[in-house]
Amino acid sequence: MLNVKLNSDKAFDVRTPAQSERDLICVRDRPAKFVYWILKAGTVEEIANSVNTGHPLMFIIEYRMVEKGTFLGSQC
Repeated sequence: MLNVKLNSDKAFDVRTPAQSERDLICVRDRPAKFVYWILKAGTVEEIANSVNTGHPLMFIIEYRMVEKGTFLGSQC
């Protein structure tokens, strides 16, 4: 995994964890876990609208996939 982040919107502020100096290697049997702090930042109406639409915060994962020693490219 090259980069992971959760984007905020008007109603919520997101604090992301500190990025590692190296890429995170994930294997099938040990999934990666990330913790984000999501804080109310908008007006009562903005928060209510965001909650009513299902919290549309965008989770972005940039990764590079390697299978059997072959580089298969990056996804986002």
